[in-house]
Amino acid sequence: MRSGELLTANGTQCHDVAGAYTLGTLTIRSVRFYKEIAMNEEALNTSLRKFLKEVGVTSQREIEKTIREAIADGRLKGSETLSAKVVLTVDKIGLIHTIDGMVELQ
Repeated sequence: MRSGELLTANGTQCHDVAGAYTLGTLTIRSVRFYKEIAMNEEALNTSLRKFLKEVGVTSQREIEKTIREAIADGRLKGSETLSAKVVLTVDKIGLIHTIDGMVELQ
């Protein structure tokens, strides 16, 4: 990019000044860096914690309920160890993360 050219990042115009980009009074070294600072780390952290808390509470409730039902109708004895799997996906960023584990009933 030549000095003085306009750069657009996330719809925001930045000016190139000798290899550094200025956005208002903020000078940044690259578009990649601009994108990093555009994200609010505190908001991300809070949002992730809220989401993961919901995942944990809901998952535990559903697993316990289903195990109790399986014991009541004879599908389980209550002394088994069950394999479990969680597949976490975030489609927009292409995240697919699998977590395998065991749930011991005794």
